[in-house]
Amino acid sequence: MDKEVIEIDPPSPGIYAVPEHHLYSWEKEEIKEKERQQKEAQSQPQVVAGKKLTFDRNQEFGAENIDISGEALSNAFKKVKDEENQEEDKVEENLETTKKISGIPWATSRTDVEDPWVKLHNEIIEFFRTFGPNRKRNALRKELFKKIKKVIKAVFPDCIVKIFGSTAAMLYLPQSDIDIVVFLPQKSTNDLKNARKLHRMISSISWVTSCECIPAKVPLVKLTDKESRLSVDISFSRGNGVAALSFIKKYQLIYPELKYLLLIIKAFLKTRDLNETFHGGMSSFVCTLLIISYLQEIKKEKQNHSLLLSEHLLNFFHLYGVRFNYNELGISIRNGGSYFLRQSRGWLATNRSKAVTLCVENPQDTTVDLGKGVYNMTQVHAALQHAFDVLRFNTSNSESLLECIMGDLSNLK
Repeated sequence: MDKEVIEIDPPSPGIYAVPEHHLYSWEKEEIKEKERQQKEAQSQPQVVAGKKLTFDRNQEFGAENIDISGEALSNAFKKVKDEENQEEDKVEENLETTKKISGIPWATSRTDVEDPWVKLHNEIIEFFRTFGPNRKRNALRKELFKKIKKVIKAVFPDCIVKIFGSTAAMLYLPQSDIDIVVFLPQKSTNDLKNARKLHRMISSISWVTSCECIPAKVPLVKLTDKESRLSVDISFSRGNGVAALSFIKKYQLIYPELKYLLLIIKAFLKTRDLNETFHGGMSSFVCTLLIISYLQEIKKEKQNHSLLLSEHLLNFFHLYGVRFNYNELGISIRNGGSYFLRQSRGWLATNRSKAVTLCVENPQDTTVDLGKGVYNMTQVHAALQHAFDVLRFNTSNSESLLECIMGDLSNLK
Protein backbone atom coordinates (compact mmCIF):
# COMPACT_ATOMS: atom_id res chain seq x y z
CA MET A 1 0.00 0.00 0.00
CA ASP A 2 1.38 3.40 -0.96
CA LYS A 3 2.25 5.84 1.79
CA GLU A 4 0.02 8.86 2.08
CA VAL A 5 1.68 11.98 0.73
CA ILE A 6 1.05 15.14 2.72
CA GLU A 7 -0.57 18.11 1.00
CA ILE A 8 1.22 21.39 1.51
CA ASP A 9 -0.87 24.53 1.89
CA PRO A 10 0.93 27.82 1.27
CA PRO A 11 2.86 28.88 3.25
CA SER A 12 2.71 25.96 5.64
CA PRO A 13 4.72 26.04 8.88
CA GLY A 14 5.17 22.63 10.43
CA ILE A 15 6.37 20.91 7.27
CA TYR A 16 9.93 19.92 8.01
CA ALA A 17 12.18 20.26 4.97
CA VAL A 18 15.94 20.48 5.15
CA PRO A 19 17.20 22.13 1.95
CA GLU A 20 20.71 20.69 2.19
CA HIS A 21 19.19 17.21 2.04
CA HIS A 22 18.10 16.42 -1.49
CA LEU A 23 14.69 15.04 -0.57
CA TYR A 24 12.11 14.82 -3.30
CA SER A 25 8.94 13.56 -1.58
CA TRP A 26 7.35 14.54 1.69
CA GLU A 27 5.54 11.67 3.42
CA LYS A 28 3.75 11.97 6.74
CA GLU A 29 5.76 9.32 8.57
CA GLU A 30 9.04 10.79 7.34
CA ILE A 31 7.99 14.28 8.40
CA LYS A 32 6.89 13.09 11.85
CA GLU A 33 10.23 11.37 12.33
CA LYS A 34 12.13 14.48 11.23
CA GLU A 35 10.10 16.64 13.59
CA ARG A 36 10.80 14.21 16.45
CA GLN A 37 14.53 14.36 15.71
CA GLN A 38 14.37 18.13 15.52
CA LYS A 39 12.71 18.42 18.94
CA GLU A 40 15.41 16.23 20.47
CA ALA A 41 18.05 18.48 18.94
CA GLN A 42 16.46 21.77 19.99
CA SER A 43 18.61 22.34 23.06
CA GLN A 44 21.77 20.85 21.58
CA PRO A 45 24.38 23.26 20.21
CA GLN A 46 25.11 22.97 16.51
CA VAL A 47 28.51 21.74 15.40
CA VAL A 48 30.29 22.85 12.26
CA ALA A 49 33.39 20.81 11.41
CA GLY A 50 34.02 20.09 15.06
CA LYS A 51 33.51 23.70 16.16
CA LYS A 52 30.53 24.41 18.40
CA LEU A 53 28.44 27.43 17.55
CA THR A 54 27.79 29.79 20.42
CA PHE A 55 24.01 29.68 19.97
CA ASP A 56 21.58 26.82 20.12
CA ARG A 57 18.69 26.29 17.73
CA ASN A 58 16.20 28.27 19.81
CA GLN A 59 18.35 31.40 19.91
CA GLU A 60 18.53 34.25 17.48
CA PHE A 61 20.47 33.55 14.33
CA GLY A 62 23.40 35.68 13.25
CA ALA A 63 26.92 35.19 11.89
CA GLU A 64 28.24 37.31 14.76
CA ASN A 65 27.44 34.38 17.06
CA ILE A 66 29.65 31.88 15.25
CA ASP A 67 32.90 31.19 17.04
CA ILE A 68 34.71 30.22 13.88
CA SER A 69 37.08 32.11 11.60
CA GLY A 70 40.27 31.90 9.60
CA GLU A 71 41.49 28.38 8.95
CA ALA A 72 38.63 26.85 10.96
CA LEU A 73 36.11 28.62 8.72
CA SER A 74 37.92 27.48 5.58
CA ASN A 75 37.99 23.90 6.82
CA ALA A 76 34.30 23.98 7.74
CA PHE A 77 33.38 25.42 4.36
CA LYS A 78 35.56 22.85 2.58
CA LYS A 79 33.90 20.04 4.53
CA VAL A 80 30.45 21.20 3.41
CA LYS A 81 31.58 21.42 -0.22
CA ASP A 82 33.18 17.95 -0.05
CA GLU A 83 29.87 16.54 1.17
CA GLU A 84 28.11 18.27 -1.72
CA ASN A 85 30.59 16.72 -4.17
CA GLN A 86 29.79 13.30 -2.72
CA GLU A 87 26.10 14.02 -3.24
CA GLU A 88 26.88 15.05 -6.82
CA ASP A 89 28.64 11.71 -7.36
CA LYS A 90 25.56 9.86 -6.12
CA VAL A 91 23.39 11.75 -8.58
CA GLU A 92 25.75 10.88 -11.43
CA GLU A 93 25.59 7.21 -10.43
CA ASN A 94 21.79 7.28 -10.57
CA LEU A 95 21.15 9.19 -13.76
CA GLU A 96 18.06 7.14 -14.50
CA THR A 97 16.33 8.63 -11.47
CA THR A 98 17.11 12.16 -12.63
CA LYS A 99 16.72 11.81 -16.38
CA LYS A 100 15.57 14.83 -18.34
CA ILE A 101 11.89 14.81 -19.25
CA SER A 102 11.62 17.92 -21.43
CA GLY A 103 13.59 20.67 -23.12
CA ILE A 104 13.76 22.60 -19.84
CA PRO A 105 17.36 22.16 -18.59
CA TRP A 106 16.49 21.57 -14.94
CA ALA A 107 13.27 19.58 -15.46
CA THR A 108 13.86 15.96 -14.48
CA SER A 109 11.84 13.03 -13.21
CA ARG A 110 12.35 14.51 -9.75
CA THR A 111 10.47 17.67 -10.69
CA ASP A 112 7.62 15.73 -12.29
CA VAL A 113 5.31 15.85 -9.25
CA GLU A 114 1.77 17.14 -8.85
CA ASP A 115 2.02 19.18 -5.66
CA PRO A 116 3.07 22.67 -6.84
CA TRP A 117 5.02 23.51 -3.67
CA VAL A 118 7.05 20.32 -3.75
CA LYS A 119 7.46 20.67 -7.52
CA LEU A 120 8.88 24.19 -7.25
CA HIS A 121 11.08 23.16 -4.30
CA ASN A 122 12.56 20.35 -6.40
CA GLU A 123 12.95 22.64 -9.40
CA ILE A 124 15.00 25.09 -7.33
CA ILE A 125 17.37 22.31 -6.28
CA GLU A 126 17.65 20.97 -9.83
CA PHE A 127 18.21 24.53 -11.12
CA PHE A 128 21.14 24.85 -8.73
CA ARG A 129 22.54 21.54 -9.95
CA THR A 130 22.13 22.63 -13.57
CA PHE A 131 23.51 26.18 -13.38
CA GLY A 132 25.46 26.25 -10.12
CA PRO A 133 29.05 25.31 -9.30
CA ASN A 134 30.20 21.78 -10.03
CA ARG A 135 33.52 19.99 -10.33
CA LYS A 136 33.96 20.65 -14.03
CA ARG A 137 33.23 24.38 -13.71
CA ASN A 138 35.38 24.64 -10.59
CA ALA A 139 38.34 23.03 -12.39
CA LEU A 140 37.92 25.39 -15.36
CA ARG A 141 37.95 28.47 -13.14
CA LYS A 142 40.84 27.19 -11.05
CA GLU A 143 42.96 26.61 -14.16
CA LEU A 144 42.18 30.08 -15.52
CA PHE A 145 43.06 31.64 -12.17
CA LYS A 146 46.44 29.86 -12.22
CA LYS A 147 47.21 31.22 -15.70
CA ILE A 148 46.30 34.78 -14.76
CA LYS A 149 48.15 34.60 -11.45
CA LYS A 150 51.31 33.58 -13.33
CA VAL A 151 51.00 36.65 -15.58
CA ILE A 152 50.37 38.99 -12.63
CA LYS A 153 53.38 37.58 -10.79
CA ALA A 154 55.53 38.23 -13.86
CA VAL A 155 54.58 41.92 -13.69
CA PHE A 156 54.56 42.28 -9.89
CA PRO A 157 56.87 39.60 -8.40
CA ASP A 158 56.26 40.67 -4.78
CA CYS A 159 52.48 40.73 -4.97
CA ILE A 160 49.88 38.49 -3.34
CA VAL A 161 47.07 37.36 -5.64
CA LYS A 162 43.74 36.18 -4.28
CA ILE A 163 40.42 35.16 -5.75
CA PHE A 164 37.22 36.45 -4.13
CA GLY A 165 33.58 37.04 -4.97
CA SER A 166 31.10 34.46 -6.21
CA THR A 167 33.76 32.06 -7.55
CA ALA A 168 35.54 31.79 -4.21
CA ALA A 169 32.22 31.59 -2.34
CA MET A 170 30.97 28.86 -4.71
CA LEU A 171 27.91 30.92 -5.62
CA TYR A 172 28.56 31.61 -9.28
CA LEU A 173 26.50 31.13 -12.43
CA PRO A 174 28.20 29.50 -15.45
CA GLN A 175 29.18 32.83 -17.03
CA SER A 176 29.77 34.83 -13.83
CA ASP A 177 32.94 36.93 -13.79
CA ILE A 178 35.97 35.76 -11.84
CA ASP A 179 37.08 38.42 -9.33
CA ILE A 180 40.79 38.68 -8.54
CA VAL A 181 42.52 41.11 -6.20
CA VAL A 182 46.23 41.97 -6.22
CA PHE A 183 47.94 43.09 -3.02
CA LEU A 184 51.20 45.00 -3.53
CA PRO A 185 53.82 46.30 -1.09
CA GLN A 186 52.93 49.63 0.53
CA LYS A 187 55.27 51.55 -1.79
CA SER A 188 53.14 50.62 -4.83
CA THR A 189 49.98 52.57 -3.96
CA ASN A 190 48.99 54.04 -7.33
CA ASP A 191 46.28 51.57 -8.30
CA LEU A 192 45.50 53.17 -11.67
CA LYS A 193 49.17 53.19 -12.68
CA ASN A 194 49.49 49.54 -11.66
CA ALA A 195 46.30 48.62 -13.52
CA ARG A 196 47.62 50.23 -16.72
CA LYS A 197 50.93 48.42 -16.36
CA LEU A 198 49.17 45.07 -16.00
CA HIS A 199 46.81 45.92 -18.87
CA ARG A 200 49.75 46.44 -21.25
CA MET A 201 51.11 43.00 -20.38
CA ILE A 202 47.81 41.13 -20.61
CA SER A 203 46.84 42.80 -23.91
CA SER A 204 49.72 41.02 -25.65
CA ILE A 205 48.69 37.50 -24.56
CA SER A 206 47.29 35.23 -27.28
CA TRP A 207 44.69 33.47 -25.10
CA VAL A 208 43.07 36.78 -24.14
CA THR A 209 40.39 37.92 -26.61
CA SER A 210 39.75 41.33 -25.05
CA CYS A 211 41.34 43.41 -22.34
CA GLU A 212 40.57 46.89 -21.08
CA CYS A 213 41.69 49.11 -18.24
CA ILE A 214 38.77 50.85 -16.55
CA PRO A 215 39.86 54.00 -14.65
CA ALA A 216 37.01 53.91 -12.13
CA LYS A 217 37.10 54.77 -8.43
CA VAL A 218 38.49 51.27 -8.02
CA PRO A 219 40.57 50.79 -11.21
CA LEU A 220 39.94 47.48 -12.96
CA VAL A 221 41.65 45.37 -15.57
CA LYS A 222 38.90 43.45 -17.34
CA LEU A 223 39.76 40.57 -19.67
CA THR A 224 38.06 37.68 -21.45
CA ASP A 225 39.60 34.24 -21.78
CA LYS A 226 39.51 32.90 -25.35
CA GLU A 227 38.88 29.23 -24.54
CA SER A 228 36.36 29.43 -21.70
CA ARG A 229 34.89 32.83 -22.70
CA LEU A 230 34.91 33.72 -19.01
CA SER A 231 35.44 37.34 -18.00
CA VAL A 232 37.91 38.25 -15.27
CA ASP A 233 38.01 41.46 -13.21
CA ILE A 234 41.36 42.29 -11.62
CA SER A 235 41.55 45.01 -8.96
CA PHE A 236 44.24 46.21 -6.57
CA SER A 237 44.34 46.37 -2.76
CA ARG A 238 40.62 45.67 -2.20
CA GLY A 239 40.79 44.03 1.22
CA ASN A 240 37.04 44.48 1.69
CA GLY A 241 36.35 41.90 -1.04
CA VAL A 242 38.36 39.23 0.75
CA ALA A 243 36.73 40.12 4.08
CA ALA A 244 33.30 39.82 2.46
CA LEU A 245 34.21 36.31 1.31
CA SER A 246 34.69 35.06 4.88
CA PHE A 247 31.49 36.79 5.87
CA ILE A 248 29.46 35.06 3.13
CA LYS A 249 31.01 31.66 3.88
CA LYS A 250 29.88 31.99 7.51
CA TYR A 251 26.32 32.74 6.49
CA GLN A 252 26.26 29.78 4.13
CA LEU A 253 27.05 27.57 7.13
CA ILE A 254 24.20 29.14 9.11
CA TYR A 255 21.61 29.13 6.34
CA PRO A 256 21.81 26.14 3.96
CA GLU A 257 18.92 27.74 2.03
CA LEU A 258 21.07 30.75 1.11
CA LYS A 259 22.96 29.29 -1.85
CA TYR A 260 19.79 28.00 -3.55
CA LEU A 261 17.86 31.25 -3.17
CA LEU A 262 20.83 33.39 -4.16
CA LEU A 263 21.50 31.51 -7.39
CA ILE A 264 17.82 31.74 -8.36
CA ILE A 265 17.61 35.48 -7.62
CA LYS A 266 20.93 36.19 -9.37
CA ALA A 267 19.73 34.36 -12.49
CA PHE A 268 16.34 36.07 -12.23
CA LEU A 269 18.00 39.51 -12.20
CA LYS A 270 20.56 38.63 -14.87
CA THR A 271 17.92 37.59 -17.41
CA ARG A 272 16.40 41.06 -16.96
CA ASP A 273 19.73 42.96 -17.11
CA LEU A 274 19.18 44.10 -13.52
CA ASN A 275 22.35 42.61 -12.05
CA GLU A 276 25.02 45.03 -13.28
CA THR A 277 25.95 47.68 -10.72
CA PHE A 278 27.23 50.16 -13.31
CA HIS A 279 23.73 50.13 -14.84
CA GLY A 280 22.06 50.64 -11.47
CA GLY A 281 21.30 46.97 -10.96
CA MET A 282 21.65 44.90 -7.82
CA SER A 283 25.08 43.45 -7.09
CA SER A 284 25.54 39.90 -5.91
CA PHE A 285 26.63 41.16 -2.47
CA VAL A 286 23.55 43.37 -1.98
CA CYS A 287 21.35 40.51 -3.17
CA THR A 288 23.04 38.25 -0.61
CA LEU A 289 22.32 40.76 2.17
CA LEU A 290 18.62 40.93 1.23
CA ILE A 291 18.32 37.15 1.34
CA ILE A 292 20.16 36.92 4.67
CA SER A 293 17.90 39.62 6.13
CA TYR A 294 14.81 37.74 4.93
CA LEU A 295 16.08 34.45 6.42
CA GLN A 296 16.84 36.16 9.73
CA GLU A 297 13.31 37.51 9.96
CA ILE A 298 11.61 34.26 8.91
CA LYS A 299 13.68 32.26 11.41
CA LYS A 300 12.59 34.60 14.19
CA GLU A 301 8.94 34.03 13.29
CA LYS A 302 9.18 30.26 12.76
CA GLN A 303 12.12 29.01 14.81
CA ASN A 304 10.74 25.51 15.19
CA HIS A 305 9.88 24.99 11.53
CA SER A 306 11.77 24.76 8.27
CA LEU A 307 10.10 25.82 5.06
CA LEU A 308 10.35 24.40 1.58
CA LEU A 309 12.57 26.36 -0.78
CA SER A 310 9.46 27.16 -2.81
CA GLU A 311 7.89 28.81 0.25
CA HIS A 312 11.09 30.77 0.87
CA LEU A 313 11.16 31.98 -2.73
CA LEU A 314 7.54 33.13 -2.70
CA ASN A 315 8.04 34.79 0.70
CA PHE A 316 11.13 36.60 -0.63
CA PHE A 317 9.24 37.93 -3.66
CA HIS A 318 6.33 38.93 -1.41
CA LEU A 319 8.54 40.73 1.12
CA TYR A 320 10.62 42.76 -1.34
CA GLY A 321 8.08 42.99 -4.15
CA VAL A 322 4.96 43.85 -2.12
CA ARG A 323 5.34 44.37 1.61
CA PHE A 324 8.59 46.19 2.33
CA ASN A 325 8.39 49.92 3.12
CA TYR A 326 11.36 51.16 1.10
CA ASN A 327 10.68 54.86 1.70
CA GLU A 328 11.08 54.66 5.46
CA LEU A 329 13.07 51.53 6.33
CA GLY A 330 16.65 50.41 5.93
CA ILE A 331 18.05 46.89 6.30
CA SER A 332 20.76 45.71 8.67
CA ILE A 333 21.89 42.11 9.15
CA ARG A 334 24.09 42.81 12.18
CA ASN A 335 23.20 41.35 15.59
CA GLY A 336 20.71 38.89 14.19
CA GLY A 337 19.15 41.31 11.73
CA SER A 338 16.84 44.31 12.04
CA TYR A 339 15.22 47.18 10.18
CA PHE A 340 15.95 50.83 11.02
CA LEU A 341 14.43 54.19 10.13
CA ARG A 342 16.30 55.69 7.20
CA GLN A 343 15.80 59.14 8.66
CA SER A 344 17.81 58.15 11.75
CA ARG A 345 20.89 57.63 9.54
CA GLY A 346 20.27 60.52 7.18
CA TRP A 347 19.83 58.01 4.35
CA LEU A 348 16.60 59.52 3.08
CA ALA A 349 14.71 58.28 0.04
CA THR A 350 14.74 60.29 -3.17
CA ASN A 351 12.00 62.84 -3.77
CA ARG A 352 11.27 61.51 -7.25
CA SER A 353 7.62 60.51 -7.45
CA LYS A 354 6.94 56.77 -7.34
CA ALA A 355 10.66 55.94 -7.35
CA VAL A 356 11.69 53.02 -5.15
CA THR A 357 15.07 53.36 -3.44
CA LEU A 358 16.89 50.72 -1.45
CA CYS A 359 18.74 51.26 1.81
CA VAL A 360 21.08 48.50 3.02
CA GLU A 361 23.71 48.96 5.70
CA ASN A 362 27.15 47.63 4.83
CA PRO A 363 27.88 45.14 7.66
CA GLN A 364 31.62 45.74 7.18
CA ASP A 365 31.32 49.54 7.33
CA THR A 366 28.11 50.76 8.94
CA THR A 367 28.60 54.30 7.61
CA VAL A 368 27.97 53.07 4.06
CA ASP A 369 24.56 52.58 2.42
CA LEU A 370 25.08 49.88 -0.21
CA GLY A 371 21.53 50.25 -1.49
CA LYS A 372 22.27 53.73 -2.83
CA GLY A 373 24.07 52.22 -5.80
CA VAL A 374 20.97 50.29 -6.91
CA TYR A 375 19.49 53.31 -8.69
CA ASN A 376 17.26 51.09 -10.84
CA MET A 377 15.55 49.69 -7.75
CA THR A 378 12.16 50.73 -9.15
CA GLN A 379 12.62 48.21 -11.97
CA VAL A 380 13.99 45.56 -9.60
CA HIS A 381 10.98 46.06 -7.32
CA ALA A 382 8.56 45.76 -10.26
CA ALA A 383 10.24 42.52 -11.38
CA LEU A 384 10.00 41.02 -7.88
CA GLN A 385 6.34 42.02 -7.60
CA HIS A 386 5.57 40.51 -11.00
CA ALA A 387 7.32 37.25 -10.06
CA PHE A 388 5.23 37.02 -6.89
CA ASP A 389 2.01 37.51 -8.87
CA VAL A 390 3.03 34.95 -11.50
CA LEU A 391 3.84 32.28 -8.92
CA ARG A 392 0.85 33.02 -6.73
CA PHE A 393 -1.73 33.12 -9.51
CA ASN A 394 -0.03 30.80 -11.96
CA THR A 395 -2.36 29.55 -14.70
CA SER A 396 0.35 28.38 -17.08
CA ASN A 397 0.37 24.86 -18.49
CA SER A 398 4.17 24.84 -18.50
CA GLU A 399 5.98 21.76 -17.24
CA SER A 400 8.04 24.10 -15.06
CA LEU A 401 6.84 26.64 -12.51
CA LEU A 402 10.30 28.19 -12.37
CA GLU A 403 10.36 28.74 -16.12
CA CYS A 404 7.35 31.06 -15.78
CA ILE A 405 9.46 33.65 -13.95
CA MET A 406 13.03 33.10 -15.16
CA GLY A 407 12.92 34.63 -18.64
CA ASP A 408 15.55 33.99 -21.32
CA LEU A 409 18.25 31.75 -19.84
CA SER A 410 20.43 31.55 -22.96
CA ASN A 411 23.02 33.92 -21.49
CA LEU A 412 23.45 31.75 -18.39
CA LYS A 413 24.96 28.77 -20.21
